[in-house]
Amino acid sequence: MSYIMVSCIAIFMKIAGACDARQIFYLSLSYLN
Repeated sequence: MSYIMVSCIAIFMKIAGACDARQIFYLSLSYLN
């Protein structure tokens, strides 16, 4: 997992909010795996 992806996910978390951020995080994990 690259640092660029992590930073993009962090930005998405800030924009989307806590609840949506969890779904985005899990979706990104499943996408990377």
